[in-house]
Amino acid sequence: MTIVAQAKDLKRVYAIRRGLFKPPAQLQAVGGVSFTLEAGKTLAVVGESGCGKSTLARMVSLIEKPTSGSFELDGMETARHGAGMSASQSAQMRRTVQLVFQNPYSSLNPRKKISDILEGPLQINMPFGKAERQQRARDMLAQVGLRPEYANRYPHMFSGGQRQRIAIARALMLSPKLVVADEPVSALDVSIQAQVLNLLADLQAQLGLAYLFISHDLAVVRHIAHDVLVMYLGHAVEQGPKTKIFAQPLHPYTQALLASTPGVGSRTTNRIVLKGELPSPLNPPTGCVFSTRCPYVQQRCIDERPQQRLVDERLVACHYADQFLVQGFPSVASADNVFLAPAAV
Repeated sequence: MTIVAQAKDLKRVYAIRRGLFKPPAQLQAVGGVSFTLEAGKTLAVVGESGCGKSTLARMVSLIEKPTSGSFELDGMETARHGAGMSASQSAQMRRTVQLVFQNPYSSLNPRKKISDILEGPLQINMPFGKAERQQRARDMLAQVGLRPEYANRYPHMFSGGQRQRIAIARALMLSPKLVVADEPVSALDVSIQAQVLNLLADLQAQLGLAYLFISHDLAVVRHIAHDVLVMYLGHAVEQGPKTKIFAQPLHPYTQALLASTPGVGSRTTNRIVLKGELPSPLNPPTGCVFSTRCPYVQQRCIDERPQQRLVDERLVACHYADQFLVQGFPSVASADNVFLAPAAV
């Protein structure tokens, strides 16, 4: 398969002012995320609010540059975007990735007709005449399941599901290879969600699109994703094939996420209620980032930050992933102050 995007140890750090005479604090929004995304595949990024999902989406969509690490888009290193790159190369890179935003009620300009909204990207980036732009806009409306004559209407004349179809059509006008979808169905009714997800799947099959799908809804992720990346406090704690992660999560945070979603977690999954608040990214734990809320925490977790390692065909940042794979998760009551014995060889 063709690799569309490849990230290696992406990090994004913001300098936060603390006062006139104090040095700025360092807020690490994304702390080193790596992934490879192939054409025709969907990578879902999940995690609770504040975990760095949207910051990762902004870096992938070239809105922000990473503080460190590398990101290749269609074989081109994006760190050169806007510097040391010709205008044609820069324009090509911008066309390669497009965004679908969360709220279709605010992402479409209410003062413009649908035809103007869809033709805008072509007018800026492509050398097409007016007649060809109009025809392409009408063809794209038909491709997303809307009537071509809707091009002469305004956004307020459509339902939420129809508006999101228009937003998807706008994202596809430049024939991108990667679409970053940031919570694209969370603002829609459940019945409409299924229609939009099916549309995204059909378009992916027809056009060979790669999706970076940001979501907190694991039921939606299970429907559309091929691979899953679970983030916590800016770090990837578990990532790999969807089937593996949903069948047997190996990180306690992933297990807690699955157990909290009705109909998604396994019947044998322990019901975990996470205690405490998400730590501040200005002062993250020195060891495992999940150690302050993990019911299975041991002293090693507090002292030493686990690195991602391959366990059962997925990458897991947990010291005890091997034991969880063989022994399963202990009950929360028996986990306190009990060291997990090494798995039998």
